Amino acid sequence: MCDRDVNWFGWYRLFIHGQSAQMPNTCIDEYKCGTHAPLWLNGEHPKVEDGVVTRGVCGHWNNNCCYYNSTPIRVKACPGNYYVYEFVRPFMCAVAYCADVGNINTIYTTITPETNSSEPCGGNLTDWRGVLLSPRYPNNYPNNAQCTWTIHSTGNTTVSLIFTDVDLETCCDYIKVYDGPSTLHPFLGEIQEYRNQSFRSSSNDLTVLFYSDHSVTHRGFHANWVFIESCGGYMTDWMGDLSSPWYPNNYPDNSYCTWTIHSTGNMTVSLNFTDVVLETCCDYIKVYDGPSTHHHLLGEIREYRNQSFRSSSNDLTVLFYSDSSVTRRGFHANWVFVVPQPECGGHLYGSGLFSSPNYPNYYHDNAYCVWYLSAEQGQRIFLTFADVQ
Repeated sequence: MCDRDVNWFGWYRLFIHGQSAQMPNTCIDEYKCGTHAPLWLNGEHPKVEDGVVTRGVCGHWNNNCCYYNSTPIRVKACPGNYYVYEFVRPFMCAVAYCADVGNINTIYTTITPETNSSEPCGGNLTDWRGVLLSPRYPNNYPNNAQCTWTIHSTGNTTVSLIFTDVDLETCCDYIKVYDGPSTLHPFLGEIQEYRNQSFRSSSNDLTVLFYSDHSVTHRGFHANWVFIESCGGYMTDWMGDLSSPWYPNNYPDNSYCTWTIHSTGNMTVSLNFTDVVLETCCDYIKVYDGPSTHHHLLGEIREYRNQSFRSSSNDLTVLFYSDSSVTRRGFHANWVFVVPQPECGGHLYGSGLFSSPNYPNYYHDNAYCVWYLSAEQGQRIFLTFADVQ
């Protein structure tokens, strides 16, 4: 059996023939400590007041004291003048942890665990932002881990969770995310490898489950969460304002807001954007001609060009999206319900009169009228404007 086959879990203290020992922090000759390439601590041992520190681990081979760079481990100095180590599985069987034998005449080591208790993980998180880590991250997580975190926001905020690093045994270990305060709520997704995944709760709670099986571990995962003010809604007032979250201050990362503006009767919705400042590469506004984003796309906005939109029926839907980095001031828009105006334009033959919509009253906004005037072959058309204002 080699150190690669040991199910390392928790903190360990070194003994040789019942005497307390420590890992050497200088190069050890090849083929010592019962292995081919003995592992030694690349750095000084800490003091009690230093708490837990992380140290590199080197393996001597091919006349190179640090030919192998094994996974770093955590080290702690304890009252009573001894050390404990949080060992992790070496990457191959030909390397093994070594103990400093001093004047003791032996080349073998006996390692006994300082504790065998399972590590605490999971919990209820209520801070408005924070970091979520697998146990021992960035060192390898333990086998047989099962951790559940519930992130709870309050008021009209939701939870946004972004994974910035994921390194798991892809066949067998996983992360699952649920939209609610437990794993009994709707399942949002499963992660077994890094793809810049992000999740957003629909209400105040998001639950994260991490599982590892009984063999093979990796670095684990790192994620950030933040509470986001809810946005979007269903608008029925005949006129109003629409703006990005926190406008005119910068909107938050990972926004996903959908507004539906609903008119009644024979009225339609007119929407005019008065200010737009976005991260043009990645954030956007989309406007749809209907009560959801499944309807016809009228246009996409990434910068201000005095854009305006008009629904063909009672509903207009606006979607705002921002990615996980870089924010700007956002946008502001006004909407109003309007009565459809009479049609204008057409194909005219012979002789006659035509005028702008509602003449002699004011024509309506956003008019676009085209008249085609036709005469018989060989005839010319004379056009006279009698009044223009």
